[in-house]
Amino acid sequence: MWRETTLWQAVASEIRGYRSRGLARVLTEDTIRFATVRALVDAGVEPTRLRVEWPHVGLTDSLIDLVVVDVDRPAALIGFKYPREPNEKNAAWTLALGGALQDFYVLAAYPGVADRLLVHVETARLHRRMEDSTRRYGLEVEVEEVAIVAVDDSLRLVVYEVSPLGSGPSVVETAASGDAVGTRDGARREILAAVRAVLIRSGGETFTPAEIVAEMIRRGTGYAESTIRTMVTAHMCANAPDNAGTTYDDLVRIDRGRYRLARGNVR
Repeated sequence: MWRETTLWQAVASEIRGYRSRGLARVLTEDTIRFATVRALVDAGVEPTRLRVEWPHVGLTDSLIDLVVVDVDRPAALIGFKYPREPNEKNAAWTLALGGALQDFYVLAAYPGVADRLLVHVETARLHRRMEDSTRRYGLEVEVEEVAIVAVDDSLRLVVYEVSPLGSGPSVVETAASGDAVGTRDGARREILAAVRAVLIRSGGETFTPAEIVAEMIRRGTGYAESTIRTMVTAHMCANAPDNAGTTYDDLVRIDRGRYRLARGNVR
């Protein structure tokens, strides 16, 4: 349910109400977190399943802002960011951008199986700055947007789904081993089968890495999610940003986070 747009619309509505009453200057991540707690409870989540400041397993002194637990295991890890824009004097854009990247990493680095969401409240100016920086420095952040909701004319709430770091060696990490080519070929065959299944089911021509990961998990794959994503976005992609990593030309990247089969592979 934490992927439902209606839940995040409720959060945005609550924040909008605070801002309309002149409280914009005192809003923080804690405000967004409590609004999310209220929306989750209203959507049917038992309050006893909610935890705040959950200790990170693997990163010393790091905490997860909000966790929805299933028994004693996290079912959803949620981080919040309410950036305070730099002013003209400090121009601390690097702090704002670095903070966002750190939040992505903290969620991605948590071990185990759980949904990971970063709730990023941002101004249009900050969003443009982030996009400009990714283009300027060639950054490729593999995240998907679960919801984009306008808070008001100057603010929007974006919910990103963050993929976990791989727990096992990825194709890139094993490239020096004698089994690397075999690993790639095996993963490639499974991925192409999954791609075709996803396209047949959707009736479309494009897909996302997350759809392929989900399809391969459904089929009982033995490959780590990080391996699948690396294959789709680099080794199998003819126009991957990192051309040196391309081994095959099965796929074509047509937009950020969206791919299609190369013309010779459209069967």
